Amino acid sequence: MLRGYIISLACLLGMVQGAPSENLKLAHPPNVFSKTEKYPLPNQGHLDVHDPNILQYENNFYLFKGGIQVPIFKSSSLSGPWTKIGTVLDGPTVIEKQNRTRPWAPTTVEWKGKFYCFYTVSKNGVRNSAIGVASTDSIESGSWTDHGGLIYTEKGPLSHVWPYTVSNAIDASFIVDQQTEQPYLLYGSYWHGIFQVPLADDLLSIKNAEKPDAKNLVYLPDGKPKPDEGSFMSYKDPYYYLWFSHGKCCHFDKGFPSMGQEYSIRVGRSKDVRGPFVDKHGKELTEGGGTTVYDSNHGIVYAPGGVGVLPATTTDPEILYYHYLNTSVGFLHGDALLGWSYLDYEDGWPVARESKSFASTLQPNYTFTMVIILFTTGFLWLHG
Repeated sequence: MLRGYIISLACLLGMVQGAPSENLKLAHPPNVFSKTEKYPLPNQGHLDVHDPNILQYENNFYLFKGGIQVPIFKSSSLSGPWTKIGTVLDGPTVIEKQNRTRPWAPTTVEWKGKFYCFYTVSKNGVRNSAIGVASTDSIESGSWTDHGGLIYTEKGPLSHVWPYTVSNAIDASFIVDQQTEQPYLLYGSYWHGIFQVPLADDLLSIKNAEKPDAKNLVYLPDGKPKPDEGSFMSYKDPYYYLWFSHGKCCHFDKGFPSMGQEYSIRVGRSKDVRGPFVDKHGKELTEGGGTTVYDSNHGIVYAPGGVGVLPATTTDPEILYYHYLNTSVGFLHGDALLGWSYLDYEDGWPVARESKSFASTLQPNYTFTMVIILFTTGFLWLHG
């Protein structure tokens, strides 16, 4: 039994990541896949998910993803296994727009003893969108109240108010000012980029809704399209970090962009929650700036995005999580996989680093593999 286990372990450690199938190679030219080793291969979340959102609460992880009524999954580990425990909505959202049964890109937060899930109602390529919110007293109860829309763009209540006239109400995220405890909602995609607006203290409406004190935090002033979206904000003293996804996210069945034009995860920082945010070179994010923290790599990981950051705990540093496509698996929306990396900081800038989990040892590492093989050979010779 022990001998069989050791042999199996040695074989696993010697495995090289499978290359794309011949059909995939023909359909998807390899010159669009970056083989850089600048970024680590991801830890495996073992869940199919696009735009994941993860909340850690009482030693468990709760994952929310876009889909019918916003599915909720639970696990004691980021590597799974994940168990579906319910949905946020019990039917179509009360927001009367397209795709009412399949909200996108949820973000769930704990605030003053309750849980709030911000979700998107939209359709690909349009600004006729809305961000809604649902709440519950217990994340396990399965009983959420849908409060409807917070922000509408193109059509709907107050959609004539700036910045709703120039922005797209999708991809909500949340941050609290560390000094004033004022909560803020971030949102936006393409068009005029990413905005931030103050929330009312109950998180159920925009503070001063008819005259929102909005800030444009990310924008590409030149060029079309303007592919910045999926914002997330984290705090590590003394900086707020504004994360976002840049590039083409999906629909690769219709064609691939040039290498480097697909999704990547970028960041800027500021000591003020309201900005301005700058990248590592001092370029403002509203001028097209952004430092890349994670990108396609090893010819395996493609178009990572849909980013979130879990706060540090007593046992782990901050964790960057995201979805990505595996070039040996597929490129459809439903092929997206959950991945995650630990975060380090160099001169105050986040860096994705290697996993310490067992999964990371399955990466090609020939020196380590030879050590294991020699050890196994010696063990079997002594105990044979």
